Amino acid sequence: MALGHLHGAQAFRQGRIRYSGSPLKYSFSEEKHHKGVLLVDINQDGVAAATALPLHPLHDVRSIEGRLDDLVRAAQTDAHCDDYLLARLTDDHAILDPMGKLRAVYPNLLQMEKPQLYQDETQPLMSAARLRRDEFSLFCDFFEQVSGQPMTQAQSAAMQDVVDNVLKREV
Repeated sequence: MALGHLHGAQAFRQGRIRYSGSPLKYSFSEEKHHKGVLLVDINQDGVAAATALPLHPLHDVRSIEGRLDDLVRAAQTDAHCDDYLLARLTDDHAILDPMGKLRAVYPNLLQMEKPQLYQDETQPLMSAARLRRDEFSLFCDFFEQVSGQPMTQAQSAAMQDVVDNVLKREV
């Protein structure tokens, strides 16, 4: 008999054939599953009773979602911050070392996603207008995306000098 995907508990033939499923969660797709084992009492006529006994592992498998700063702050009051986690970041700007920052407060972080990074494949990654922009403007955009704020006048002046010097050397 083919039981299909064997991570979940299954029963067939009015419960005479049973499979308890995997004892632990092995994927984030199982985070809502309740895992356990079967305690089966057998008498001379066969199965007298089958009782599902839930298992409560030391660390659960679950997902968290939000802005990086909010997730780091929430960890301070999260009694289960050592669970096995998938973090989905909702920040709309680039972040330096988000995995390291999250692991500092969620030591068993296994995976991180940033759904905003995945664009619609029908849209070009860079527009023709953006590709025609000068080096300084492109760096200004990059700086703002990474830091979340525009460069100060002093930073802009210093970067313009750097770009000018590099371009002079290329000629």
